[in-house]
Amino acid sequence: MSALASKFVVLWKAASGPELTPEHKFHPTRKWRFDFAQVDSRCAVELDGGAFLPFGGRHGRGMGMVKDCEKYRAAADLGWRVWRFTTKCLTQEAIKTTIQSMKLATKGKK
Repeated sequence: MSALASKFVVLWKAASGPELTPEHKFHPTRKWRFDFAQVDSRCAVELDGGAFLPFGGRHGRGMGMVKDCEKYRAAADLGWRVWRFTTKCLTQEAIKTTIQSMKLATKGKK
């Protein structure tokens, strides 16, 4: 597990977030996976590491961004809501807000 994923898990548990499935394959024909997903409600978390590397990580380079856009459009088409985090925006406050948003998103889906 990456340092970013480990930090996310610690913050998520500290905020009493709902149980998430790691590395959830969400697409029926593509190999795409979400870093973490609440499968029943179709809510997911993606961690975009490497955004602040000198030459950019995969998520910050042109083709990486194009591929991410394709993945997230397909996820939206399948009814998924996705919250994305970089190392800089992964804070306790952001986690708390995300948990509240997930709760609102899941009302009526159960």
